[in-house]
Amino acid sequence: MITNPDQIVKKGEELYQANKLDLEKNYLGKFVAINVETGELFISDTPETASKKAKDTHPGSVTFLTKIGPDRGVYTLRSFRGNSDNWNFSQGIASR
Repeated sequence: MITNPDQIVKKGEELYQANKLDLEKNYLGKFVAINVETGELFISDTPETASKKAKDTHPGSVTFLTKIGPDRGVYTLRSFRGNSDNWNFSQGIASR
């Protein structure tokens, strides 16, 4: 399991870039939660719903969350454990 925040961001960015063409063509402006362990994508209109879909599918997993589009600006990393509704937040600048 990936637990280091820098590694979570790195893996999430890699997975986003691998799916970038499809995501930006079909889901521009929506949010994607990416399970960094399985590579599964959970897309929704809101960050909360995308995160909930990921959490409900894989409780206890680690998820990278970002807005879909070329001007993502700041990404938000949310990691969660177990069935808790408590979230840990960290922010940084998304690579372009």
